[in-house]
Amino acid sequence: YRRGARPEAENPLERASGHEEKILRVLVTGGSGFIGNHLARALARSGVDVTVLDVMDFPGPAAGGAAIVYRKGSVLDDAAIDPAIREAHVAVHLAGIAEPMLYGSDPLATLDVNLLGTIKVARLCAAHRVPMVFSSTSEIYGDNPALPWSEDSGRVMGPVSSVRWCYATAKAAAEHYLDACHRQLGLNYTVARLFNVYGPGLKGRVVDGFIRRALAHEPLVIHGDGSQTRCFTHVGDAVEAFMRIVARPIEGAHTYNVGDDTETSIGDLARLTIDLCHSRSAATFVPHREVYPGFEDVRRRRPDLRAIRRDLGWRPATALRDGLRMTVEAMRDGH
Repeated sequence: YRRGARPEAENPLERASGHEEKILRVLVTGGSGFIGNHLARALARSGVDVTVLDVMDFPGPAAGGAAIVYRKGSVLDDAAIDPAIREAHVAVHLAGIAEPMLYGSDPLATLDVNLLGTIKVARLCAAHRVPMVFSSTSEIYGDNPALPWSEDSGRVMGPVSSVRWCYATAKAAAEHYLDACHRQLGLNYTVARLFNVYGPGLKGRVVDGFIRRALAHEPLVIHGDGSQTRCFTHVGDAVEAFMRIVARPIEGAHTYNVGDDTETSIGDLARLTIDLCHSRSAATFVPHREVYPGFEDVRRRRPDLRAIRRDLGWRPATALRDGLRMTVEAMRDGH
């Protein structure tokens, strides 16, 4: 992919479709975070120059001398994001607050970063004619009971009084803003709606919480009765989806579900984690209201993956047991 009249890149990005496109630089906002760090390193290993913009320090040196430039800064700061976007050929926007305990305790920061930060990135991408890839979430479907969810499924949100919905609302409003920028400012973009991504480096979610407790032989705390289901997606599969998105010319406006389509109950996840950790732990059950006052749980999630299979040839390749085993091994090693 090349923007404007820029010279061809020296390092090709191998496209998943089997031929090469050339690219100069990819900006990854939130590149020091869980998915961003994995993606930045994968892009760099493929021969792409990467700029990481994040308020957190980049964790560790780039592997194998990969070309990763780190800039410390916030997506809420025009002075930080404007030059980073202006120099990029594609901006992958991952920066945001996604940990439930954080958006439950600080909804204002969640809305500021996830909505206002995305607005700033989108306007600058439109101004500089830089295609944008936006990391959205399965949360935007809310509690729609009609499964599986396709990209045009309706959204069923709870009341404004429940802070549980502030994250989903911010992401959904950000998607509306991207659509408006496309219609009125010519922004080219692709949205990836992620479904419960896990793997080494994850924090503040059910998977890493279960593993930490199981390794310490402590009780695994399940909110609710454990029958609620999620579709857990290994970070390597999610990164592969982003790589395929970036490897194509990003033209027009596209949205894809990115996830595994196998539902797993939280109770089954707990039992599998205990087994893989060879743990003496047992599961304990805590009512949602004792953890999040006024919390409304989503009983089931499952994506329809036909669009991303058709357009990008992507499908999840990592079974949950295998992905959890790799995550347990990484966490045992301190990662």
